[in-house]
Amino acid sequence: MENVKLINDACRGDRFALSSLLYEYRGYIAALVSRFVEDTEQRKDIIQNVFLKVVNSIGKFNGNSRFTTWLFKIVINEVTDFRRKNAVSGRYLVSLLDENIESCSTDALEKMSCKETREKLNELIQELPVDQKTAFILFYYEYYKGKDAALAMNITEQNFFMKLKAARDFIRKKLKQGAVVC
Repeated sequence: MENVKLINDACRGDRFALSSLLYEYRGYIAALVSRFVEDTEQRKDIIQNVFLKVVNSIGKFNGNSRFTTWLFKIVINEVTDFRRKNAVSGRYLVSLLDENIESCSTDALEKMSCKETREKLNELIQELPVDQKTAFILFYYEYYKGKDAALAMNITEQNFFMKLKAARDFIRKKLKQGAVVC
């Protein structure tokens, strides 16, 4: 159960309440970050960034959602930003080539190196509208399930999957049009 008084006091600028709140939710934050980042040093950096973001933006928390949902969004954003800034690509490439994309482009992608494939897919992802890009990144880069990704995006699960499908369709279309140069 969330400590509403502590949250409200922290939002009003009470530093002791903020410190207590961070202490209370440190395990929750660490567990979330651990779901997405294996490297201990990277986890520490991201957790520190999350704490800084909470400290700097606690006054913006309006109580329209649960505090843990707000923290969840901050963690997602920090993990995504960290990976983008540090070019952490890891295992996502295999997932990117799921049956929907792979079925239309296997030959072209097989002729490319992993680096070329990753670069081309990243270029195509950058062309996506923001909402589709977010859905794609949460699902393939961050391994979110539909329900969690929808929650993070503040949309329904059905809407999330519509955006994800639109992103896949866009990438599939670009691959079929020869956007991938071998």
